[in-house]
Amino acid sequence: MREALGVFAGWYGVRHEKAAVAEALERFEISHLGDRFAAALSSGQRTLVGIVKATLHNPALLVLDEPTASLDPDVGLRVRQGLLRFCATTGAALLITSHDMREVEMLTERLIFLANGQVVANDTPAAISAEFGYDDLEGVFLQLADESRLGEQEMRSPT
Repeated sequence: MREALGVFAGWYGVRHEKAAVAEALERFEISHLGDRFAAALSSGQRTLVGIVKATLHNPALLVLDEPTASLDPDVGLRVRQGLLRFCATTGAALLITSHDMREVEMLTERLIFLANGQVVANDTPAAISAEFGYDDLEGVFLQLADESRLGEQEMRSPT
């Protein structure tokens, strides 16, 4: 993996590819995967390597879709912590899409909920939870999903 990641680092224009790869692997605590072949990695390990690859060039904006969806809970936590460290040390902004509300609460300072293509909430996680009367975002998510489903049913039923 180290060699393949080094190639990507080179394509990204990263100087000192080996050091950048070593740092990125360590950030997500997967240095032990560096000597393995990609074909020998599990799908979760491939996800981890993909996140490492995305951070190699220290982007100003890191956009990730469901970054921990295929990961075990302990590995997902490690990835979230690594992403927070990455953003704190590089100043990068993180934009994620996720259905995992614990992940959203941990990683975001600002949150936008969309329902039927419309923005229905746009604030901090704590403010949105409070606005909807919940202690956490899971209740908000479930309420909005129910409302969205009901709205779709009403649109399909003849009047």
